Amino acid sequence: MSREPVDPTDPRQILEASEEQASANAPEPRSELRHVFAWILEGKTLVAIATRCYVACYVGSPENVEGMTLHQIAALSGKGRSATHNLAREFEDIFGVRSIHSRSDQARANYSKAFHKRNGTKPHAYTPR
Repeated sequence: MSREPVDPTDPRQILEASEEQASANAPEPRSELRHVFAWILEGKTLVAIATRCYVACYVGSPENVEGMTLHQIAALSGKGRSATHNLAREFEDIFGVRSIHSRSDQARANYSKAFHKRNGTKPHAYTPR
C-alpha cells in the first residue's frame, strides 16, 4: 500500500488509493472457499455431503445443477423436501448469499402470517430449555 499522501484534487490518485484500500480489506477467496467446504463436509454420510454440495451449487446458480429444483435434489438424495429447503436456507444465512428462487424474509413472514390466519393456528414459538 502506498504511504504517500493522496492529492484530493487528482481523481486518478483517489481511485488508486481506494482500490488499494479495498483490496487490503477484502477477505481472501481461499478462506471463503475453505468455509464452504467445511460446511459441505459437516454432513455425516456420503449422501449428506453430496446433498450439501448440490444445495451449495443450487444456491450459487441453479444452472450449476442443470436446473434441478430443491425438490428434485431432495428426491435424489432421499431426504425430505423441507429438510433440503432448510439446508438451502442455512447456507444462505451463513454465507450471506441468496438463491434467485429464494423468498425474501418479508415474503416468508407474510406467507407464514397468511397460513396461520387461514388455518386458525398460532405461529410456533421456540422456547429454549
